[in-house]
Amino acid sequence: MKKELFYVFIFVALSCFADKAYIKAMVLDRCSEAPIQGVEVKAWFKVDIGWRAWSEPTPIITDVKTTDSCGMCVLEGRTNVGHISCEVVNPPSGYYGAYGGDFQYNRKSLFG
Repeated sequence: MKKELFYVFIFVALSCFADKAYIKAMVLDRCSEAPIQGVEVKAWFKVDIGWRAWSEPTPIITDVKTTDSCGMCVLEGRTNVGHISCEVVNPPSGYYGAYGGDFQYNRKSLFG
């Protein structure tokens, strides 16, 4: 009985360590505000490994998606600190690259 409770505790601790985060990106033309389809957007999800950073590299978690006909895409990844950055990877010809910025989640849902 004690072993089963121990394994359940480990599972709960690991699931709280790195929560899945979602970010919705929308790519628009600055002048006409029309959505741009087929643009690659990349997101980075920060993970803090604490003292282990001295002996092993910090994992880089990324997700790349292409915008749909509405100029939107949903990127997802795991982060234990709630810090996400995103940018347009390869802008279409005639456009400059765009950096979406850094985002910090302060809350999470009941299920992570």
